[in-house]
Amino acid sequence: KRGFARDALVDAGVDVDELSSSLDLQLPKGERPVQVPKLTMCYKRVIELSVNEVNRTRTKPVNTIHLLRAVVREKEGPAAKTLSSFGLNEYNLDEKIPRPQA
Repeated sequence: KRGFARDALVDAGVDVDELSSSLDLQLPKGERPVQVPKLTMCYKRVIELSVNEVNRTRTKPVNTIHLLRAVVREKEGPAAKTLSSFGLNEYNLDEKIPRPQA
């Protein structure tokens, strides 16, 4: 699978297969094949941070890079903690995952 966020993670030196496996172990599994996730405060914060990132960079629409950067900046959720364990945090975010350019 290819995509902006995946490419950015690879460029940042993250083993995306290992990251995917780690996230699979930490994130809850639904009982149905397709389940609408409960919109927790963590998810709401990621959406808010993504929109802020779009407004700050004046790039539209929200894409996977905006979401990835928002997850890292959110810091509290399981995905943010897993990304942190792979060396991505708010202090090196701009270096590792550059902001999209308009």
